[in-house]
Amino acid sequence: FLPKINILSCPTSSSISTGHFNLEQPDQFQSLMDLIRTKDPYCITVDFGDYLQAQDRVEELYRDQKAWTQKSILNSVRMGKFSSDRSIKEYAEKIWDVKPIKVPDIEYDKPSSSDNPNADSIEGGHHNDTNQKPKDKL
Repeated sequence: FLPKINILSCPTSSSISTGHFNLEQPDQFQSLMDLIRTKDPYCITVDFGDYLQAQDRVEELYRDQKAWTQKSILNSVRMGKFSSDRSIKEYAEKIWDVKPIKVPDIEYDKPSSSDNPNADSIEGGHHNDTNQKPKDKL
């Protein structure tokens, strides 16, 4: 059993309502807060306590970098069939009824070392790639 937490009594909600995040327009988010207080169409208040508890578990796990890395890798591997590319392709085909277009590759000229003495080096934190221009291929 998880205790229900009233999102509207949290310090963050109070800060939003009092204009803490925008001193020039303190009432900028007032209509959003009123909507959450009266109707909550986004269901923010329904599972806010669960969200906070999950966030606490995430923070605790992140402190153990070995376990965090292991779970991150397993999470990626277990995603299985889901990918944003596949999802977008399915939406395009089945919902939007649009066909993909081929976007041509752009090749870049590599600047010669005489044009840019740092072109092959990133020593000192400097790497200048501003001389790279796309070939006139399009």
